[in-house]
Amino acid sequence: MEISSLLEAVGIPGRPVVTRSMSGDSGARVRVVELDGEHLLVVKTVREERGASRRDRLPAGGSTRIHEEAAGLSLIAATETVPVPEIVACGVLGGTGILVLEHLPVAKDPAVDDAAWMQLGRGLADLHLSPPPACPARFGLDHDNHLGGTSQDNRPEAEWHDFLMKRRIRPMIDRLRADRLLEEEEKSGLDRLVDAIPDLLPANIRPGLVHGDLWSGNALVTKDRGIAVIDPAVVIADPLFEIGMMRLFGGFPRVCEESLLARLGEVGGPVMLEGAEARIEIGRVNHLLNHWLLFGREYAAATMRAVARLMS
Repeated sequence: MEISSLLEAVGIPGRPVVTRSMSGDSGARVRVVELDGEHLLVVKTVREERGASRRDRLPAGGSTRIHEEAAGLSLIAATETVPVPEIVACGVLGGTGILVLEHLPVAKDPAVDDAAWMQLGRGLADLHLSPPPACPARFGLDHDNHLGGTSQDNRPEAEWHDFLMKRRIRPMIDRLRADRLLEEEEKSGLDRLVDAIPDLLPANIRPGLVHGDLWSGNALVTKDRGIAVIDPAVVIADPLFEIGMMRLFGGFPRVCEESLLARLGEVGGPVMLEGAEARIEIGRVNHLLNHWLLFGREYAAATMRAVARLMS
């Protein structure tokens, strides 16, 4: 579909020229567009599969996965804690979701000093400490979304361990089994983990909004906005759940995590960090399970090692 038609569909006239195309996550297409020789925009499109069943719990006014992403960016932006690209427009044309974002110029030299990563860590802590969006219970969200290509059920629960078991870990185990990606010994180990979760985690976890998919590729070192985050899969969760993903796939500089944890403890008190390693490790298990589900058994061994660490 022509880029001009996509932009016109969301109320942006002009003469667009695609300057760069990038592959997006899970079937998304991302293009940097120059409009009328002046303004740069990022245009992200996702084609909704024909006949695909849609959940009832959609973002307000939304009908596609693009609206889920827009809702997540808006929730983070509302906290005024961590930079995110501004939403210029969002809509649908012929079953294609269209999200137009502010273009954030990336620094030519992405090697930034520790101060910038420390600032990101403090900003993430402030995100987690901000009053979470309205939700019928303490953990979850008023709409569902996706983690990569995996649909996430965000129906709220009063306790974090219940949300974690019912809405995250158990559904992925069941899908792995249905897809015949689990060996019996692995299933037994994962079942034992689910049963142990209430005992592994403290009972007084404070809920906070998390980005939800914060690996290093979703952090942009910008020219003038510091380090911004993109492609969220937000949910109200245990703040330390965030760090599980931050430690995977290249990870973040150590000072970023240290600043995040220090800020959480400073503002929220020692209770914010109680049982920290188990809480972080369960976040790692969650994301490894998702990659196992999306990409196959190459993630099986790493997942089971993480489970073994938790259970030891």
